[in-house]
Amino acid sequence: MPENYTFVSRGKEKWASIMLTNGEYEGVIYQYGKVSVPEGEDENGNMPLSFKYNIVDYNGHDEEDLESSKDFKNALGDILVEILDEQLEASNFEYND
Repeated sequence: MPENYTFVSRGKEKWASIMLTNGEYEGVIYQYGKVSVPEGEDENGNMPLSFKYNIVDYNGHDEEDLESSKDFKNALGDILVEILDEQLEASNFEYND
């Protein structure tokens, strides 16, 4: 999935943003906020992530459509899982309690 997004930054910002590079949401730039993993599993044995995000640039996409789209949020969740996996593998993971 890395071919579907890239990291971007503006000026002296401390944190990089993510720009979607393919698909329905191409060009949208966003940042992740608070990410949490609930204690325990849900009824299906999964441990779903909870995360906040901030859209930095809608790049012509309708703001209301993106904010209400489950497909959009699922795409951001899939990317987040991939980034977390990569950071864990590289032992480059920062955790704040």
